[in-house]
Amino acid sequence: MAEIKSEQVLLPRKVYVADTAELRCSFNSDSANLKSLSEKGAFEISFENFAGELDGNDYDIKQVQVVPSGIDFYKLVITFVPWKTGTIKFPPIQIEDLYIDFAPIQIVSITEQANNATLSGFAAPLLLPGTTYKLYGMLIFSLLSFLLIIRLVIKRKSIAFFIKNRKLLRKYKKNKRKTARLLRSIKNKKIGSSEIAAQIQKIMRQYLEIRFDYQFTRAASSEFEEGFCKATGGLLPDEKNIAFGKILSSFVRTDFIRYSKNAVFNDGEVAKIVKELIKNIDIIETAADKNNKKAEESKNA
Repeated sequence: MAEIKSEQVLLPRKVYVADTAELRCSFNSDSANLKSLSEKGAFEISFENFAGELDGNDYDIKQVQVVPSGIDFYKLVITFVPWKTGTIKFPPIQIEDLYIDFAPIQIVSITEQANNATLSGFAAPLLLPGTTYKLYGMLIFSLLSFLLIIRLVIKRKSIAFFIKNRKLLRKYKKNKRKTARLLRSIKNKKIGSSEIAAQIQKIMRQYLEIRFDYQFTRAASSEFEEGFCKATGGLLPDEKNIAFGKILSSFVRTDFIRYSKNAVFNDGEVAKIVKELIKNIDIIETAADKNNKKAEESKNA
């Protein structure tokens, strides 16, 4: 029996008690049995395949599926509902001649996420016998102080937001420059087509993960479109969506080169793919700048 190392992802990232969640474990295997079982797509796994007792007090498992996600690539999906906070761990599971172990997962308490900050009241003004004007003066002073504090808080949040936004923009620019430099360097490497295709995919996966804060480095190529929609909410302009679609098409070509026997790039094809990828990265980055500029102009009009 072979023990499989998998990449484990919890969806959503923060799971609360009584929420329905999914534990997704991506793995690679050339098992003939798995290929046979997944010929028609996803298939369910019996709970009896767990190599240990399931703790019904800590969680309730609803479904266990194996989903094919590429050539010799699969995804084990455990749908469950947790009943306690803290760490829970599923027992290992056996699928045909394979053995998969799971890392512990963390369940969050709603009360831990609550905002406990409260505003304390102001002390009542001191009354001085025979000095009514001092009472009014203290009331006015207290009111002005309160307004000043509110103004400072609002200003501080605006400055903090501005700094955070500038840091994020610098991060995006650095990511863009690094990606373009790595892509251009591929054209000069004396390696096989399969290795070139793998390096192109690795570079673009890292770029997309940083740019959209989604785990593209762990997702299969077939999951990219779904991940892009989740990361952006489907609210991006058409030029960005088109550019991402062209980037996605490069994964289709490089997947073919990687996994097809004796497949190679055509003459000049690598340079063309690199050029198109850099072009579409520029569209993704510059589209945001144009939209921000238009929003500022309409706001100031």
